[in-house]
Amino acid sequence: MTASYAPDRLCPWLTRAAALYLAAPVWVFLLTWFQPQYGVPLALMLAAGAVLTLHAPLLHTGNKPGWRGPQPLQWLLLIAVVLLWSALGGAGHLFYANAFDWHVRDALLLDLSRITGPLAVQTLPSHESWLLRCPLGYYLVPALFGRFVGLPMAQFGLLLWTALGVFLVMAQLALVRQGWKFLGLLLLLLPLYSGMDWLGGLVLFNPQPLFSTVHIQWWAYVFQYSANSTLLFWVPNHTLPGWLFAVFIYTRWHDPRGLRMLPLWLTVLPLWSPLTTIGTLPFMLVYALKHLRQRQDVITTLKLAPLFIPAAALCAYYLVLDSASVAAMSQPAQPLLARIILYVAFVVFEFVILWALLLRQRRDGLLLTTGAILLILPLFHLGPNNDLVMRASIAPLLVLCIASIDYLAQVRWSVIRERMAAVGVCTVLAIGSITALHEIARAVLWPRWDSPLTLNTFTETQGAAHYFAHVRAPWFVNMLAPINLQFVDNHGRPLPAGAKP
Repeated sequence: MTASYAPDRLCPWLTRAAALYLAAPVWVFLLTWFQPQYGVPLALMLAAGAVLTLHAPLLHTGNKPGWRGPQPLQWLLLIAVVLLWSALGGAGHLFYANAFDWHVRDALLLDLSRITGPLAVQTLPSHESWLLRCPLGYYLVPALFGRFVGLPMAQFGLLLWTALGVFLVMAQLALVRQGWKFLGLLLLLLPLYSGMDWLGGLVLFNPQPLFSTVHIQWWAYVFQYSANSTLLFWVPNHTLPGWLFAVFIYTRWHDPRGLRMLPLWLTVLPLWSPLTTIGTLPFMLVYALKHLRQRQDVITTLKLAPLFIPAAALCAYYLVLDSASVAAMSQPAQPLLARIILYVAFVVFEFVILWALLLRQRRDGLLLTTGAILLILPLFHLGPNNDLVMRASIAPLLVLCIASIDYLAQVRWSVIRERMAAVGVCTVLAIGSITALHEIARAVLWPRWDSPLTLNTFTETQGAAHYFAHVRAPWFVNMLAPINLQFVDNHGRPLPAGAKP
């Protein structure tokens, strides 16, 4: 008999592995950034909550009882796509990494690999001090690897960590449907999925090149719903938690036993990306309301919540330190009619056409919630580059992507009505793939580069407020482990080793 891996056993374990993947850096954060008398009890409470949450049985999400799961050849193909896509993203610097973001990402990884615990920067001679305050979830585990193996290996650790996250996304989705058709669509469309940026730019008289290596996603000027490859190549730190939650909510939408995992998600997601977390909250709310009648699952969830609240509160407080100093994007002055036209064009070409086609075939709370989030997000502005729209859309966009793949895998091409709808979906996805192909072409065609091991985050970010904070709460400072202090001059340039006030 050909070897296989039964989904009814593997699927729940992959769900648990995804939750532990996101929880691991939270444990590292609690145990290394805080005094033992504070960090250890909180880490133990989080561990106890995770064990009690994850030991409970979950429903199998595979579509056919008795299906023995993907075959070894299918798993090998999936792993190959995962490794290639992750490497193209820039982690490990095996290919070109988008320099606009990756020099900062490299600096943060190196800073966290050099030290264990909190990092602060003091400028001389002004003696102003800032604490490193930013979402650290993506970096802490690879940084720990680099700390013990050596700084040059930190990037390799980041590549492995990224690939593991992408694997957990794809592996869970590979168990949703049986056969090569679904797997082929998954491996093709997940990297190529995007809104119709190229067509939108054409309609708004902001034409983008059809074949090039440029970044074409700002066609709507002040809004961006990013392609999957754009997300992985530019902001994997925000992307992976959003994707893993999207897979959870898609595969567990009809399973009330997933309710007990919500406190765990709410605890671990913010340290990876607070803005991505915002985009998951409507899903959690609708999911909880959907299963509110499942009294036993609700009671179990409420009993587990106190184990997570202390760690969640401490992580949240850390992330909002001095948050008032983070600037929002200034919006260009536009007449009301122009803003309405821009908004309508943006949502129509980014997702509404595809969403409407899918709603004709499948009208459920998950898809309706997805559309509602994506319709509302452009009405808000937060972050230096309107980051809220880009990051909070990560989870709902992947839900829409998965729904498209799932739909195409089930189309009956002999039925005219279904065939016409499927042709519409394929057309939208084909136009959208232009964006992803631009990102992939840049990664392949532009020369790779390496960051020097001397980089530091304060210099690379120029002390940006969304990375560093003034801490004015003595009680919080007293909870921190011994702070590693870096010294820079008033222009942000690092001072020679041994420089002191």
